[in-house]
Amino acid sequence: MTKKQLETYQSNQRLIKRCQAKIREEQERELQSVKGKVVGSDRNYPYIERRFTVEMSEPTELAKSNLRIQNLERKMEQAQREMEQVERFIDGIEDVQTREIFIYRYIDGLKIIEIAKYINYTHGRISQIINDFLKINTINKKAVI
Repeated sequence: MTKKQLETYQSNQRLIKRCQAKIREEQERELQSVKGKVVGSDRNYPYIERRFTVEMSEPTELAKSNLRIQNLERKMEQAQREMEQVERFIDGIEDVQTREIFIYRYIDGLKIIEIAKYINYTHGRISQIINDFLKINTINKKAVI
């Protein structure tokens, strides 16, 4: 896993929130309605044909709205999968302190200087731990391939 992939976690969280808000807006949006005539049987006299007026959402607008919602849901699913990859990677870190640093940095979105204050390390040491772990992880991954 690269730093760039890890850093997508926060932006994916924001993307999911934006998509959820847009879906709510789309669902609450008032669609233009149209009236139409349909032919059916009279309830009391089933063999007598009657014309009924019905009102419904304009079909093409409804289809467009549903398509927009589906696209937003696909974006959310992709973002969720990427977030789960980051979480699995971080959960797989055996060293508790390194895992805590990665959680603070990439899941909680704290700056390195803030993490240094929490853990009582220097800013440089936190950066070094992150870089060293990612470098070792990349080397190990290449060795497996």
